[in-house]
Amino acid sequence: MITKKTNCVGVVIPEFGNAFYGILVTAISKCLRSNNYEVIVKESNYDEKIEQLCIKWFIERKCDAIICLPTGNQTQFYKSLDYSNIIFVDNFIKGIDRDFVLVDNYEISKKGTKFLLGNGHTNIVGMFINNSYTSLERKRGFIDAYKESNLLPNDDLIIHIDENVDEAYEKVDNLINQKKATAIFATSYISTLGSIFLINEKNLNVPEDISIMGFDNIMLTNLFKTKLTIINQPIQELALTAVDLALKRINNPEKEHQTIILKCTLMEGNTISNLNKGE
Repeated sequence: MITKKTNCVGVVIPEFGNAFYGILVTAISKCLRSNNYEVIVKESNYDEKIEQLCIKWFIERKCDAIICLPTGNQTQFYKSLDYSNIIFVDNFIKGIDRDFVLVDNYEISKKGTKFLLGNGHTNIVGMFINNSYTSLERKRGFIDAYKESNLLPNDDLIIHIDENVDEAYEKVDNLINQKKATAIFATSYISTLGSIFLINEKNLNVPEDISIMGFDNIMLTNLFKTKLTIINQPIQELALTAVDLALKRINNPEKEHQTIILKCTLMEGNTISNLNKGE
C-alpha cells in the first residue's frame, strides 16, 4: 500500500512509435506536470510480461498512481496486486474492480458501418486488431450494424491483424486485387495508415475505385489527398479524464471505482461513394 506521496505517476503505453499513443501520453504528461507531478513513461511493446514488469517497477518505486494502456486481458495479474491506484485507458479488463477510461467503441463502429451500408456498400473490408477488447467491441458493432440492416457481413472480408502497418497493407492489397470489396473500414490508426499507403502506391482513385473510412484523425491521416471520412477519438479528453481519476484516486484510494465512456465522432469527408445513386 502507498504510505507516502512521491509526486510521481507512472504511465505504461504499448508503443512509442504509434502516433495515437504518442499524442495521448504527451497530453497526459502535460496535465500531470501542471498539477506538480513528475511523469515516468514506459513501453510494453504489446507484450503482457513486459507490461507486468513495468507495473511492478512503478509499484516498487512507490509511484502515487499508474496510468496504463493495457495489452490483452490480464485479469489474474491485476487481481493479484495490492495496489488500487491504477487507471486503465483505452482497453477494458474483465473481472477487476479498477478505474477505466474508454470510448464508445461498439456504438461508433456500428454507426460507421451503418453509414457505409446506407451508401450501398455491403462488401466492406472490416479491419480489426488481434487480442484487443477494444477491437472486439468494434468488430461487434460492425457485425451488429449488418444484422440490424437485415444483412450479413462477408466473413472473407473480415481481417484480423497485429499492430503492424505492413500487415495491414498486405491483407488489404490481397482483397482489393480480388475485387471483392467496394469499401474499407479501417478500425484503428495502424490499419488506416496501411490502407492509405496501399491506395497511394496503387494510384487508386478514392472513392471511385474504393471507398475508405478510417480511425483517428491525426498526423499522417491528414496527408491523404482526399478529405478522409474518419472516426475521431477524443484524445485530449481521454488524457484529462485519466489524470482527473488518477488525482482523485491518490487523494482518496478507497473511493468507489468508475468506468467512464467517452463519445467518438464520425467526421464525414469525401472518401465514401454513394452506390445508391441512379437506382
